[in-house]
Amino acid sequence: MHTLWALNIMVYVIAVWWGMFWWSGLSEWTFFQFLFIILYAIVLFLLASLLYPWDIPPELDFAEHFYRTRRWFFGILAAAWIIDVPETLLKTQGDLRDLPGGYVLFIAAQVTLALTAAWTANRRFHAFYAVAWLVLMLGYLSFTTLANING
Repeated sequence: MHTLWALNIMVYVIAVWWGMFWWSGLSEWTFFQFLFIILYAIVLFLLASLLYPWDIPPELDFAEHFYRTRRWFFGILAAAWIIDVPETLLKTQGDLRDLPGGYVLFIAAQVTLALTAAWTANRRFHAFYAVAWLVLMLGYLSFTTLANING
C-alpha cells in the first residue's frame, strides 16, 4: 500500500508541476498568486514526509506507519485538492485556461475519498482507493485540458 501511494504522490507531483505551466502565460504576478505555488510545494513536501519520515529506523514497518499516519496523510491530501479549487479559478479568471470538464465532480470525488481514507483504517478500502486514485488521476489528466497545455 505504502509503495503504491509513493507512486501516486509521484504522479501527483508531476501533474501539479505540469499544471503550473499555465502560470507562465501570466505577465504580471501578485504575491497571492505566488503563495499558491509555494503552498503546493509545502503540501507535496508534507505528503512525501509522511510516507518517508526523516529518520527511518531500520525496524520501521511501513504498512503500520502508513495506517498510523493515515489521518494526517489523507487530511493533507484532501486539503491539497481543496487548495486546487482557488488555484484553478485564478488561472481561469486570468484567462490562462478553461475550467476542465468534470472538474467539480473530480475534485468532489477526490476530497470525499481522501476524507474517507483518513477516517477508516479498513485495509480493503485503502487497497481499492490506492488503485482508484491512480486510475482517476490518470484518466482525468488524459481527458482534460491538462492533456494539452499551450501556455
